[in-house]
Amino acid sequence: MLKKVAIVTALFLFILSHSYSNKKGYEALYNEHEVKAVMLWKISMFVEWPKEKIEKEKDFNICFVGDENRYKIFKKILEELTILKKKIKFLRCNNTSILKEAKRSFILFLTNNQLIEMIKELSLNFPILIVGDNDSLIEYGAHICFYLHEDRIRFKLNYKGLKDSMVKVSYKLYNIGEVVNK
Repeated sequence: MLKKVAIVTALFLFILSHSYSNKKGYEALYNEHEVKAVMLWKISMFVEWPKEKIEKEKDFNICFVGDENRYKIFKKILEELTILKKKIKFLRCNNTSILKEAKRSFILFLTNNQLIEMIKELSLNFPILIVGDNDSLIEYGAHICFYLHEDRIRFKLNYKGLKDSMVKVSYKLYNIGEVVNK
């Protein structure tokens, strides 16, 4: 377990150091979705989760909506790691299971526009961080979205969406991400 944490942390530090100095950056060495998985793990460390939710949930559940291949990559990278001293557990979600699983989840990760009509409702009613795999989901209320810029993965933070949500993020994320909807 500690070995995997050390490897993922080393990967994250390597990505950061090379993404600014090398035109190709980490893309030549790592799959885009492996990098996003590590970024999601690190970003989660800068989120203030409601105390009741931390105490109530046994695992750190991530509700994953969309592409099966991305789901497998995220699960492979993160399944042996922890957040808040809780084992990360992935839940596959769809239109019928989303409300049930959102109650148990800390993060909702969307890889497509499948549930965009529910994003705002979920954000306002559940202490859940909504993360999108592309920046178009920011328009529908996702809190954080990944995007590619000059062959590098970046993220946007939806200021209004986060302000209205039941989770709070550290000012440190606002300093390194692109802030939209101020």
